[in-house]
Amino acid sequence: MRRTTQISAVLVTTVGIAAVAGGVLHSCHPDYSAARSFDATGIRPALTFGARREGEGAIGRESAGVGRTVTVEKGLLTVKLTHQVLGPVLAEIADKGHLSIVSVPSVDARATSIELRGVPIELGLRELLKDYDVFFYDSAGTLRSVWVYEKDAGAAIVPAAPDNWASTADVVRQLSSGSPAERISAIETLVARNAPGSTDLVNRALLDDNAEVRERALDVGLSAGVSISRETLASLTYDSSAPVRILALEAIVAGTPLDGPDEAATEQLIRHMMTDPDTDVRAKASELLDNRHPSN
Repeated sequence: MRRTTQISAVLVTTVGIAAVAGGVLHSCHPDYSAARSFDATGIRPALTFGARREGEGAIGRESAGVGRTVTVEKGLLTVKLTHQVLGPVLAEIADKGHLSIVSVPSVDARATSIELRGVPIELGLRELLKDYDVFFYDSAGTLRSVWVYEKDAGAAIVPAAPDNWASTADVVRQLSSGSPAERISAIETLVARNAPGSTDLVNRALLDDNAEVRERALDVGLSAGVSISRETLASLTYDSSAPVRILALEAIVAGTPLDGPDEAATEQLIRHMMTDPDTDVRAKASELLDNRHPSN
C-alpha cells in the first residue's frame, strides 16, 4: 500500500510500515545511471557508469517482473535490476525487508541497473541509492526506516524528535515496548502533549515492572500536575525503589495543608518513613518533618 505524506515541506511517497524519525545522511551524485555488481565477499563494488536519460525506465516491462529480481533473506539483500525504475524496487525491498522506505517521486521515477548478491540490507541500499541523499534509521542494530531525496535536497532536512511527528496512538503503543527507555520516552511525550487519558496512562506507568519507569512516571506526572490520588501515593511509599518512595512521600507532604484533616496521618507516615531501611529515605523524612515543625 502506498500513501502520500508531507515531511519538512517536501512531498514524498511512503512505502512500507509506519516511519520513525532519525537517520544518517549519505549523499552521492545523481547524474548517472549505474550498472554495478557487488557481493558480500568484495570490499568495493565494480562500477560501470552510463548516461541516464530522464524518464527512461520501461515501466510496463518492470511491472511484469522482467529485468527485476529482489529477495531478502535473513537480513541479506539480493537485487538484480536491468534498467528498472526505483519506485517499485524500493516498494518491494520495503515489503520483503519489513522496513519503511520514504522517497520523493523524482527518485521513484529514476532508472538503474545493478546487481547485489547477499549483502546486508543497509549496505545494499546504500549502494543502490548512492546517487541520492539518504537518511537511515537503525533501532537496536536493526534497520527500520530509510528516507531518500535528490542529491543536496537532504541537507536542509533535520530529523524531528518523536514528539513532533508521531501520532498519540503510536506513542501510547510505545508504552507496551519491551524497552524501559522507550516506555519512559512515551510517558514523557504523552504528558508533555497533555494527551487525552494521560492521567490514566501515568497511573498505569506507576505499576510498571521497571523501577526507573515508575520513578520517571511519578516525577513527570507530579511536575505536570497530573492527578495522582493520595491512596496511590501512599502505596508508593512502600515501593521497592527508594527514589520512588521519596517522591511519593514528598508529594503527600506537599499536598497536606498544615492543621488540615490529613495532618496527623501525614505526620505519622513521615515518622514511619524515618525508619525506612534506606538512608536517603530516612534523611528525606527527617528533613520533611523538620520543615513542617521547625521547633521539633
